[in-house]
Amino acid sequence: VSRFPDGVIMEADYSQLEVIGLAYASGDATLRADIIKGIDLHCMSASFLYDVPYTTVKNAVVQGDPDWTAKRKKAKGPSFQLQYGAGAYSISQNCNITVDEAKKFISNYYSRYPGVKAWQDNNIEKVRKSRQPSQHRTQKGLPAGTGELQSETGRIYRFIEQDAPDWSDRQTDFSPTQIKNYPVQGLATGDIVPMMLGILFDNFYGDPDVLLINTVHDSILFDVSDDVNHKEVANNIKSIMEKAPQYFNSRFNPKIKFDLPLKAEVQWGKSWGQMTETL
Repeated sequence: VSRFPDGVIMEADYSQLEVIGLAYASGDATLRADIIKGIDLHCMSASFLYDVPYTTVKNAVVQGDPDWTAKRKKAKGPSFQLQYGAGAYSISQNCNITVDEAKKFISNYYSRYPGVKAWQDNNIEKVRKSRQPSQHRTQKGLPAGTGELQSETGRIYRFIEQDAPDWSDRQTDFSPTQIKNYPVQGLATGDIVPMMLGILFDNFYGDPDVLLINTVHDSILFDVSDDVNHKEVANNIKSIMEKAPQYFNSRFNPKIKFDLPLKAEVQWGKSWGQMTETL
């Protein structure tokens, strides 16, 4: 709750930041184009999960069909799980769908976005090729090597080998889940969000009515007093956050360029659990 008598808690977060990070990092042309065109990626995920055309899902959701609205919501789970590096079995367990449904979803996803799969596979091979001996041991007591991957922004991810699954022809291997997930999360909530946190802090520094108080994943929280216009503050925050690509390009190596749109949503209310206004 706000420390101000009639103040509000304000939360600003990016829309689909992880999938935009995935599109940027992987360079998949279709995923990039879908984001730029404003395709509803959750409707696209529903089309993957239920194996129907995207337009069928989109039109039904736009018309307010409760069945497809619920299916769109359900399809978010497999989409996020796949982006986080989960396989068919994990997706089925975490999202309450069958393994066959999860496999179909993955097949449809990679058929549309083959560049994502190629990028993920290439990163796995890079880490394997970078393997160096170490003092680490797996849970079974086998020697575990280390490998690494470096992002365009200079972030270095280090991985430790684990016991390979029973079905693998390897005794030890690096976790494909970690290798798929870390570069996306590192870009989204490791590079972009902290960069914008600093910019927002600088913008409101010394303002007694707008206090930056916390960050949770891709959300940034403010405590805003009743002495200012809440909608104006929200507009200011939204405007700054949506300039993230130009801040990114001015702060990192000029040879890399973030050229995808980042949209932010700002909500506020009497408490973090009761957001009644949205911009």
